[in-house]
Amino acid sequence: MKKLLVILGGSGVGKTTLERKLNNNGVVSIDIFTTRMKRHDDLPNYHYVEYDELKELEITMPLDYVFTTEINDRSYGYYLPTTDGSYVVSFIEPANAIYMSNMAIKQGFDVTLARFDHDYDIDNAISGRVESQLELENRKRIKDAYLDTSMLSEEVSVIFINRDNALEVCSSI
Repeated sequence: MKKLLVILGGSGVGKTTLERKLNNNGVVSIDIFTTRMKRHDDLPNYHYVEYDELKELEITMPLDYVFTTEINDRSYGYYLPTTDGSYVVSFIEPANAIYMSNMAIKQGFDVTLARFDHDYDIDNAISGRVESQLELENRKRIKDAYLDTSMLSEEVSVIFINRDNALEVCSSI
């Protein structure tokens, strides 16, 4: 059986921290190819490429390629594994989380979308992580973005989490 946990939340809410803890419990992060700069706390599933390389991967990768998206002038390419297991991926854009969830259902995954709540201090949470005022404003907009669950496949389970219960709730999936 293939299971996918899709974590959705604003910048700095704790997505990477949760994903790292789930990795320590045997859940595997899916591969992400990105044109952004490496951060000191990135997970090992990130692969850093130039934009042209990412576009070439879209053409040459096998069926496990899902989609490429652009966020804050950076591109990200996502790939779903073809083997059984428990996997995790995180997003800040609701539309991307919905798209990934629906594509994973089509590829035979049991999918749960875990939405972090909005109640946190984003200015403090992303201090030092943004490169411009425009990026900061964009991340604030995304933090409170509406999750339109009507766009999700009925087979996707949706749960709501916060920093206090995220690991406990997500580990039980």
